[in-house]
Amino acid sequence: VQVEKFTEKSLFVPVTLPEHSDSIKYFPTQVRVVFQVGLSRYSEVRSSDFSIEAEFDTSGAPTPGSLPLLLSRQPAFIRNVRVFPETVDYLIVEGGFRK
Repeated sequence: VQVEKFTEKSLFVPVTLPEHSDSIKYFPTQVRVVFQVGLSRYSEVRSSDFSIEAEFDTSGAPTPGSLPLLLSRQPAFIRNVRVFPETVDYLIVEGGFRK
């Protein structure tokens, strides 16, 4: 029986905010994703394989001014995925800047 060896890999992945993106500024705009992957597929995994969304449902946010993150897409062959940080801070911007 062949057994695949696994190792840990870390990538920076952009955060998206599907709704309210014009009126809300959030930071950080990318987060670190740490996961385990088989050695044979280590070089295949790219940050574009992941999708992380900030959820603008403030009732579920751990603190006011922060948004929880949802890992909505990842490769099926990885495991033990962790996202750092688990939330992003946000500001509501009205009107923007005028020259």
